[in-house]
Amino acid sequence: MHKLRSYLLTLLLPLSILILLGGARFKYNFVFSRSYEIIFVLSLLYIFLKKFRVSSNLFFLFALVLLLLSTFFFVLNKDTYSIYYASVALVYLMTGALNTFIRTIFLTSDDETGYEKKVLFVANAIVGADPGVSGGESRFIELGKQWQKAGYEVHLLAAESGVKLCKKMGMDVFPHVLSKSDKDNRFEFIIRTLQVFLYLPKLSEEYQSGIVYSTSEQFYDVLPGIFLKIMYPRTIAFASAVHWLPPILFWKRKSSMWYNSLLFMLSERAGLILAYLSADALFPVSKSTYDDMKKEGLVNKNTVIVKCGVNLDEITEFRSKYIKKENHGVFMKRIQAVKGIFDLIEIWEHVVKEIDNAQLVVIGAGIDENQAKGMVNSKNLQSNIHFTGVIYDVEEKFKHIIQSKLFILPSYEENWAIVIGEAMAAGVPVLCYDLKELREVWQDSVIFVPVGNKEEFALRIVDLLSNGELYEKTVDKGLEYIKQYDWTSIARDELNIVTSGR
Repeated sequence: MHKLRSYLLTLLLPLSILILLGGARFKYNFVFSRSYEIIFVLSLLYIFLKKFRVSSNLFFLFALVLLLLSTFFFVLNKDTYSIYYASVALVYLMTGALNTFIRTIFLTSDDETGYEKKVLFVANAIVGADPGVSGGESRFIELGKQWQKAGYEVHLLAAESGVKLCKKMGMDVFPHVLSKSDKDNRFEFIIRTLQVFLYLPKLSEEYQSGIVYSTSEQFYDVLPGIFLKIMYPRTIAFASAVHWLPPILFWKRKSSMWYNSLLFMLSERAGLILAYLSADALFPVSKSTYDDMKKEGLVNKNTVIVKCGVNLDEITEFRSKYIKKENHGVFMKRIQAVKGIFDLIEIWEHVVKEIDNAQLVVIGAGIDENQAKGMVNSKNLQSNIHFTGVIYDVEEKFKHIIQSKLFILPSYEENWAIVIGEAMAAGVPVLCYDLKELREVWQDSVIFVPVGNKEEFALRIVDLLSNGELYEKTVDKGLEYIKQYDWTSIARDELNIVTSGR
């Protein structure tokens, strides 16, 4: 019976849309000419299937959208369409009012306010059979682990790849699987957005109380939180992380094709604006992101700057186990142009000219991996640059970092870059491009190089490797600076912000 209810709820939304659109286009057809009555009946059926626990806000939102659509057609002098959509909006307003009356009569306040110790992470950007680990993924998984220790039940809305990633990184979740696809391409994100829409009715059955945490401000991550907040306003706390605001002038985004930049920017701004309007807590992960939001008028009383962190005790234990330095450098990020993978290869080509046996380990995976490996082969650097793929085991990952002399990150887009903190805690000096977002967080504890200057980057690497006193000074500075960023306190503070907002 439960499955039957879920299937019916899933069908009602597309069926209502079909009747709604058909009623305007084929108004003389026997079925579509009765679209008002059918939509009203479908709405009542939805309320019944949801056991009268539907927020009237949902129907009022539909009415608002239809009134805007009616106004649009009115401006175009399409009076028939304008009157039709205004009439359907009235049907939804009546349905909302009736729903409010039913809830007032038949439901007590206790039926509506049962808040549970659960958190649903929405992470729809995780793709691929062996997904890479970005800072955003590391962040929500570390938060989830800490909140599990505090007694919270952790749920995940993502594709099958997201569930696999959490398991490999040591966090068990209650899965809400959006897709079983293991494809890894940019078109997959468009498909993922459509899948989110289709999954919403089922999600409203599966998760009705607790925290909903959008792991990014992208539209496909924010939409489920907004939907559940509308459906269950008194039992859902909605929070969203905000990582980075791409430029409105999308063609100025570095190391990215213009059409990718356009789609990314549109999805990000749409999600951010909706989160700004509806979230109980909005979490920019750095002051620079907060400042960018403020410039666009997207900061409110629910906006709080949060931090990222590292597991200091765990990393310190690993440091005591792995002493010998086996590699000159290590890179750990998504293998993608905007993360500097092609700059990295050119930089290391310059380093090899000075240190012919210089060894670089590249940890990660991504959409530009094959092209990057081809570039290594074309430059005859196979004996100097080694790709490990994604490393999910925590100790194995830190073994590679600790046994490397330098951590190298020539990325063009970063916000906080958790990997920098992890490298510093591992006692490994960090070199990266001089991005304002990174300088704001890490100040003088890392070595900054002018953005895009690959020759200068290589010179700084060679200098640090050959200057023992400078090397040790950089290590000590990093170890001292990172002490302020520990996941235990960061997760506790963030949880308090979300729950106190209730």
